[in-house]
Amino acid sequence: MQNKILFLTSTSHYLYTKNVDIVLSPEFYWVRIFNIPMNKKKDILSVIPTFFEDFMDIEGYKFYVKKLDNNKYLCFAYNDDIISKAVKNANLTLNQVVNIYFAQNEFVRYDSFKVDDNYFIYQDEILLKVPKAFINSNEMPTCNMDDIILSKHKISINKTNKYIDNKSLYILSTIFLIIAFINFAKINIVNDNANRILQNQKSIKKQYKMLPTMMQTKSVIKALEKKQDKQIKLRDMVRDTFNLKNKKIKEVSYRSGKVVYE
Repeated sequence: MQNKILFLTSTSHYLYTKNVDIVLSPEFYWVRIFNIPMNKKKDILSVIPTFFEDFMDIEGYKFYVKKLDNNKYLCFAYNDDIISKAVKNANLTLNQVVNIYFAQNEFVRYDSFKVDDNYFIYQDEILLKVPKAFINSNEMPTCNMDDIILSKHKISINKTNKYIDNKSLYILSTIFLIIAFINFAKINIVNDNANRILQNQKSIKKQYKMLPTMMQTKSVIKALEKKQDKQIKLRDMVRDTFNLKNKKIKEVSYRSGKVVYE
């Protein structure tokens, strides 16, 4: 099932709870066309920031590139935090957002168009958002987002909060220190108890002249059990002998571990 496509502007507000694909209004990114004598995308992305820093502060920005022609590239600069804030202001959650697209790439079949009460035109191949007062809104076609066929040019943003304020950082640090101290104290208590038990065990063994290892103890117990079995058999033999006091015995023999009277 295809995700619903939503157009995101600074005034957007949606009542939708399922997964969506977002098309960003030009107000959420910078875009320029540069002639760059390179072919590898990785190399191009490494030099793009130097082109953008001539007219904007690039700190916190990421970059995306689309090839238009030989050595001609459409280059984007965008900020995760700005986009994340706009998504939340539109009553959406970041977990709802599956893919994010630039409006620059998704409306190329239009020269100009309007979405809701927002107006856009292409000028020198760049999509611009324009105030309603500057254009004849009646001549602009309305774009139905359900009819949009999205391109392959999409981005994803970091869905976790990148920054923690100083107060929160101080609280988290304090909690971690307390937990570490408690764990350290518990480890010391456990070690002390273990050493005390070991010393008591050694003292008891020495006092009662017990064998040092469990293996030796089991060996002695096994030997005693065998001795006990022999003593029981001897007792039974003696009892049987006394029970035969009224009988005449010609011969007494021992066979297969038993005394035989004849």
